[in-house]
Amino acid sequence: MLMATFEKYTTKHGERYKFKVYLGTDKVTGKRIETTRRGFKTKKEAQLALNSLKSRFDAGLLNKTDGISKTFDALFQMWLKNTERM
Repeated sequence: MLMATFEKYTTKHGERYKFKVYLGTDKVTGKRIETTRRGFKTKKEAQLALNSLKSRFDAGLLNKTDGISKTFDALFQMWLKNTERM
């Protein structure tokens, strides 16, 4: 079940919209998969981006870490794995 919230906020360049969405639960870790996207000029733009994000996620085309912040340990492990090859 997709749950999303939309919010209007103000920047020095004017009003913008953002959304936060719950996409589901990671089958491996059991953690919630949530992401936030921001910077949309209209709420309709934000809704279209949400629909696109949901479609890509449902089709398996969205990397679970796209737009989702990683812990320091996860970033360190990625760095370590990539530098060991050199």
